[in-house]
Amino acid sequence: MSEALDDQGSLDAHASDWSLIRCIGEGILVLSAKDYRIVAASQAFLQEMKLTRDRLLGKTCQEAKACCAFPCEMEEGFALALRTAQSRCKEVEEHSHYDGSQLTKSVEVTSYPLLDAAGNLTEIMVIERDVTARKRIENELKNAVYELSILGEVTSALQSTMEMEEVLHRFLVAVTAGESLGFNRAFILLVDEEARELKGHMAVGPSSPEEAGRMWQELNQKNLPLAELLTSSHERSKNRDTAVNQAARNLRIRLDEKDHVFIRALDQKLSINVLHGRMEGVDSPPVHEELLRLLGTDCFAVVPLHFKEKRIGVLVADNFINRRPIGREDIKFLETFAYQASSAIENSQLYKELREKLVVCQLTNQSLIENQEKLLEAERLAAVGKMA
Repeated sequence: MSEALDDQGSLDAHASDWSLIRCIGEGILVLSAKDYRIVAASQAFLQEMKLTRDRLLGKTCQEAKACCAFPCEMEEGFALALRTAQSRCKEVEEHSHYDGSQLTKSVEVTSYPLLDAAGNLTEIMVIERDVTARKRIENELKNAVYELSILGEVTSALQSTMEMEEVLHRFLVAVTAGESLGFNRAFILLVDEEARELKGHMAVGPSSPEEAGRMWQELNQKNLPLAELLTSSHERSKNRDTAVNQAARNLRIRLDEKDHVFIRALDQKLSINVLHGRMEGVDSPPVHEELLRLLGTDCFAVVPLHFKEKRIGVLVADNFINRRPIGREDIKFLETFAYQASSAIENSQLYKELREKLVVCQLTNQSLIENQEKLLEAERLAAVGKMA
């Protein structure tokens, strides 16, 4: 078969010999432009549809659909061929299908008009390519770009303040915002080395489906960009002592409770996904019933917060309302956020300590000035006494 592709994707062809098509490793179907019956098919197409050449050649769309393994793909190929017959141009579509094992397969279908020497449409060639790998890479790239964009906004928000409460709140909002990670709730617990405890400090999220409905409706109405949501939400929540915050403050675990899921995550620098009250992928006893009662759920993720070798605390995130499962990708994204948050928390703690030391220095300096003034006054009075 001799052929030449023109500017509009047409092919000049001699349809008398389709032997070349039969051995091409892609799914190819050729239809007659007169009655749309199948006149040729590649071996790859036959194998995909689980058909023999004798059972397929000469069939119409309906006849072919009735005997092939994937009638949906067959119908889409015929539909695209009809569009090419009308436009006399190349047509391209992408579809997603489930294969026999219920896995998604992405297919790119392209149809070409085949013309004879006089320019008359004689056949239509339909080529199906499995582009699953390409689509997976494209989706991975899109997700990576999206995650980097979100991470950039969150990092900027965390670095723009040195106030500890503000840093913590922005971090938790980033974890729960729909434009970001989209968890229903997030808790943060901080290490108190003096008390030798891990203490619940702050939480963000609803405590009931009713509260979730109100909160999410309010956020949808305001439709704030993520950057604005991160920097403005703390002011709105200052006077709201929510039930989830009260639950957070009830979380207190001794640092020597090595079998506790939070302490295990903290000490081992290990993110843990708790599924139905058990640590996923970890051979260990069930999570403490008291913790499950305080959280109100038996499914949540725990991510440790460290800065270099210093233990800062843990982040706990769950989908208490919509019950969406927490996957490995979710936890990897949490870990990336946690790294940035740990640095911001450590900086805010150092800033707080520096500010406290500065206050002490100022008080000491003021005391020295006052004592010096008293000493000068005493010396002046002594000099006056001598003169008298």
